[in-house]
Amino acid sequence: MKQQYHSRIEQLRARIMYPAIIVALILLSAGVSGCSKDENESLAGSDPTNSGEATLVLPKDIVVNEFDNTPMTRSSGEPEKETTSFNVDDNQGVIIDTGKGGVDDQQSSPETRAINMTTGVHYRVVIYKSGESAIYKQYEFTAGTATPIGGGAITLASGTYEIFAYSFNKAETIPELSANNNISVSDGDDFMNTAKIIQSLAANQMGTTVNLSQLTFQRRCCNLWVKVESIAYDDTAINDCNVTLGNLPLSATWNLKSSSSFTGVSGETTWSAISNKSSAADTPLSASHIMIPKSSLELSLPTATFNTNNNSTKGKKEFSFSGKTVPSISFASGSQYLISIRGIGAYVPTTPGPVTIGGYKWSAYNSSSGKGFVSNPWDYGYYFNFNDANSACPSGWHTPSQTELGVLPGKVIPSNSKVLINNTVYTIGSNGWCGLGAIFKDGDQILCMPAAGRRNTGSGDGGAVSVGSFGTYWTTAPYGSSGGYYLNFNGSSCGILSYGAAYGRSVRCVQ
Repeated sequence: MKQQYHSRIEQLRARIMYPAIIVALILLSAGVSGCSKDENESLAGSDPTNSGEATLVLPKDIVVNEFDNTPMTRSSGEPEKETTSFNVDDNQGVIIDTGKGGVDDQQSSPETRAINMTTGVHYRVVIYKSGESAIYKQYEFTAGTATPIGGGAITLASGTYEIFAYSFNKAETIPELSANNNISVSDGDDFMNTAKIIQSLAANQMGTTVNLSQLTFQRRCCNLWVKVESIAYDDTAINDCNVTLGNLPLSATWNLKSSSSFTGVSGETTWSAISNKSSAADTPLSASHIMIPKSSLELSLPTATFNTNNNSTKGKKEFSFSGKTVPSISFASGSQYLISIRGIGAYVPTTPGPVTIGGYKWSAYNSSSGKGFVSNPWDYGYYFNFNDANSACPSGWHTPSQTELGVLPGKVIPSNSKVLINNTVYTIGSNGWCGLGAIFKDGDQILCMPAAGRRNTGSGDGGAVSVGSFGTYWTTAPYGSSGGYYLNFNGSSCGILSYGAAYGRSVRCVQ
């Protein structure tokens, strides 16, 4: 009886222990498996809710090949340019140039640099099944994160996919791409997109994580800088400046899958940072503008007024560039352009009145025969011998004395100044020489005297020699018994000389 009881106890104990051993073995097996490094990585990369799909993970660091944010400059401080530079005709005293500017101003490809997209900038990822035009999936991301906005993940079944991404470089929501794969882009949008990325997923990759190696954006816009500055020799300021870029696409569409260029409508953009603005001397006005590239754009200048010598009345309208345009420019995506508009600081009117230099009032024109004046400041006029010169001026005017004419050499315009004469810009050389003759300046007053040369003997209308090489102008002061004093200037000197009275020279009258 005692033995039977003991046998029943052992049987019961066996029934209890056997399941416990099984459970312990299962738990032990799970514990050993959980300690396996290889198995742990596999599980971490799986998506138990989508075991028939792979999880595609985008990188956190997004690369952008972009233009610089500021105008590029060489070490000398001179602006670089993106394409061949040019100068238009210098009408109305404006010099305009643009382009990238290698040392030799040769055509060059757009220059870019690679940077990381700023954290928080939105971009949209659009996925197509290979060979299909319909959008399969699309997601919105922010740079610096690997998870789509709103959570979740990109999950894809096995197959081959075409992946695109685009951005406006803003920390703002991007609307979904339309069914026809078109994107609406407005002028001012910093638009960029990736090239097509081909991603193939095999069946053995299902339930795992696949990391996309890199997203690299290329800019589809360009950055255009406009700078307006005075290159005067004195205190020239800029007033009431307005710049308009004409023929600019105000809006456009770009097809993500099948096009590499924009189509859009034309309009114009004013530069609010420059328009209706004024600036002191040596302080350029500048503005940057992101634009959709389009060939054959023109820069028009409705008004860009330069106020000579800070004078609020005289000269204020001397440099109005109304109606002037730059020749057509072709812009490239991902490029930066600098357009420099430089105003000239000295203007020679075509019909000037009397000019005060050195305290004396001078005629703006040479004397003609018959005691009158020629009709243009650069006309040579009549040639007088010394005796005739004393009576060459009309009533109220007289031939200058040696003292009066002697003030001019000390009033020559500074070298390297820029002046506008008959819609042509001249650079002043030494002693006020501009190529047409000499220019004298006192404050905002400018006196021009042409290089009329001389006659070797006697008075007359023609027969002059060395025309364009020098100018000679009589005073009333005699030199000995057969000569007289005169002003002489050329490209290397300006001063009072004396010589024979029989020579024919110019006369500039004074009051």
